[in-house]
Amino acid sequence: MAMHGAAQKAIGKRIKEYREKCGLTQEMLAEKTDLTPNYISAVERGISFPRLSLIHISEPTRLDVIS
Repeated sequence: MAMHGAAQKAIGKRIKEYREKCGLTQEMLAEKTDLTPNYISAVERGISFPRLSLIHISEPTRLDVIS
């Protein structure tokens, strides 16, 4: 179970880093992905696991979140 939480946090951290690198706020990313800023925040903090939304998040910012 700890590994699952660690993976969520690592993915969230990576999404946040790339979002910031692209100069986007959570609100801007939420608008581009049809998600809410609260959801983006939860993913970045490792509270929510992005699952299919990861594809949604990575597409408009051209993030390579998996590698």
